Amino acid sequence: MDRPLGTSKRHAQITLTLVFCAALLAPGFDFALRPASARSTETEGRKPVEFPDLPATAQQIGRFPRAFESAFSDSLGLRDHTLALNSRLDLSLWGLSPSRTVLMGKHGWMFYTGESSVETWRGLRPMDEKLLESWKRVLELRRDRARSLGAQYYFVIGPNKESIYPDYLPNGYEPLGPSRADQFVPWMQAHTDVKIIDLRPCMRAAREQDTPQHHLYYEEGTHWHGRGCMVAAREILRRIGEDFPALASLAPQPWEMESKWPAESWRPKMYLEVPLTLLRDDWKLAAGTSRTRLAHVDMKSMVAVHEQPARMPGLPGAVMFHDSFGPGVERILAEDFGRFASKATNDFDTPFLVSEGAQVVIDMYVERLLAIPSTLPFSRIIPLGLELADASVEAAFGASGITRLRCDVNTPLASLATSGRMTLETRTVAPRTGILLHSGGGTDSLILPSLGEPTSKPMLLRIEIDSPRAAKAELRSSATAAGPFADAQSVALPLKAGANTFWVRARGTPGIQRLELRPAQGPGTFLLRSLEMRAVPAP
Repeated sequence: MDRPLGTSKRHAQITLTLVFCAALLAPGFDFALRPASARSTETEGRKPVEFPDLPATAQQIGRFPRAFESAFSDSLGLRDHTLALNSRLDLSLWGLSPSRTVLMGKHGWMFYTGESSVETWRGLRPMDEKLLESWKRVLELRRDRARSLGAQYYFVIGPNKESIYPDYLPNGYEPLGPSRADQFVPWMQAHTDVKIIDLRPCMRAAREQDTPQHHLYYEEGTHWHGRGCMVAAREILRRIGEDFPALASLAPQPWEMESKWPAESWRPKMYLEVPLTLLRDDWKLAAGTSRTRLAHVDMKSMVAVHEQPARMPGLPGAVMFHDSFGPGVERILAEDFGRFASKATNDFDTPFLVSEGAQVVIDMYVERLLAIPSTLPFSRIIPLGLELADASVEAAFGASGITRLRCDVNTPLASLATSGRMTLETRTVAPRTGILLHSGGGTDSLILPSLGEPTSKPMLLRIEIDSPRAAKAELRSSATAAGPFADAQSVALPLKAGANTFWVRARGTPGIQRLELRPAQGPGTFLLRSLEMRAVPAP
């Protein structure tokens, strides 16, 4: 009787040993047989850590073990299956989030915790007067740049999900003070005329029409969708319509909601499938009812441009700078503008705005941007290649001894080029000497020589030109020695009858390699007394 029992025990031990060995070898087999992309960390939204080079110094030897361990962990066989199992256990058994950037709320909802989002909403990180003043300066700079280009500026705050659905947060996450948005909005309204569009009130009101299947935000994601996008877009249009009557009088489009799987969810980053019950709500228009078409899209620069083929009179064009909340409302907004261009960036891209000729600028960012410790990421205003300056720059111009370009009565005409029907003639009769530009109007232009060796130094130009009448001249630039001149890299020169002097700032080369001067739309003869560009110290 003992022998069969001993045999069974021995078989069990052998089986256990084989299972143990298989468990040890399985990651190695997986590593060898499956491509690295199948278990890549890109599922988690990050690039895998690369294996370090063999150490060559004592300092590198000290860092090597930890660097190797990190790379090995990111490439370990079966890591995706192991992480998926861990995620299922965390969610199903313990109701915990497998990710440090996701907070599990009530009824299975998930909240993003990155960028101090929840702490800021709870009032644990209030804004001080210095930070509020910094935001005021940044937004006023952006407002002023828009105004200088003939556009109205609007700053839009898209609410965090916890601002609209705080009751879905877990117990213990109640607010302990005003959020930064609670501080920011009234403070800005009291201290500046920057137009602030706060979407929180309209979102909270719209929540009353929620159904169990349709919320304003994704239950397991961070963005608004469906009704949330429509509520945001209509509030933005309503506020801008207060300044643009043609926009306010436009009949709303007959949008229809379409729900489809999958919804946005954090589950894929946890190596889990999105439940079939979680649907994404999108808006669509019946065939033939859309007023716009997608005229241009560039995924690399995150630019999309919609235009109305039959542009309705009085409708303004718009440019929207945005974060990841922008695409949800972009198509809806585009239907009500003559032309609508969007770009995912924190920067105020002046050349982009000029190239679009927009009358409206929308800066739209999610509420948690107020949690950043500094306004620096939003302080960058990309200048035009050329920009009008006032006479205060004359001292810097006079102090510079570095002339990059000069065109006057002594310039050989053979060194200059023209386009269209323009012809050139040297005028040597004092006191009004220079180069006569006989222009037929339109695109007739004087093309100046290349600036030569590139430099990063900023430039100042002084242009002295006599005009027979009031006209609008244009100075355009090209970033290459032979490339086209860009409308976005141009500056208008408002000529008056008689003598004119203009001061123009330039970012320098290689941002600018050549210049083109268009005297006017109509025919006429203009006297270019001088055009001189000098390098100056950076301000």
